[in-house]
Amino acid sequence: MDNAISQESNDQSKLSGFGLIKQNNDEKNEINLSHQEIIDNKLRIIIFLPGIDKTSLQIRNRAEVLAVSAKYKEHIGQIFHQSTPLEIRINLIVKINPTSTQASYVDGILELYLDLV
Repeated sequence: MDNAISQESNDQSKLSGFGLIKQNNDEKNEINLSHQEIIDNKLRIIIFLPGIDKTSLQIRNRAEVLAVSAKYKEHIGQIFHQSTPLEIRINLIVKINPTSTQASYVDGILELYLDLV
């Protein structure tokens, strides 16, 4: 879970890493809520999804993109509630076998293991 700080040519800092805000003049701000790493010939992905109804989780994977959709199980403040859908798309760092996925969801953390091609 390495975090990196680098200097842009316009002397503006760029933060990238797990759970940090990415800032760049050419891109909108976004929060990275996932982490990918290769362990024992499998791609391990961790995604923070607090407050999600586990039964509503749907995982769709292709060779290079993973899509996760879900619904919140209860009200979270005034913005997110049961009818608010969540859709996350993750560009994978390696090609995977889309037919092999092992998943667990515990305490708001979705952990996936996918076989490499």
